[in-house]
Amino acid sequence: YSRLIAWIQATPLATAREKKEQPVIICGLVQSIKEITTKKGEKMAFVMIEDQTSTGEAIIFPKAWRRLT
Repeated sequence: YSRLIAWIQATPLATAREKKEQPVIICGLVQSIKEITTKKGEKMAFVMIEDQTSTGEAIIFPKAWRRLT
């Protein structure tokens, strides 16, 4: 998949943290998903992602989680 990752210009997880408050595209394997319910009763999730450079956690907020599930 390295050609596809290069084509979509995905940011490696190892350098994604350097781009604070800038949108980035990441591409990796989902290692785990932890779905929780907020105090308002909405579902959201914490997703562990791994690419060729590092691992990281993505937070999927309720509005986005509703679109994905």
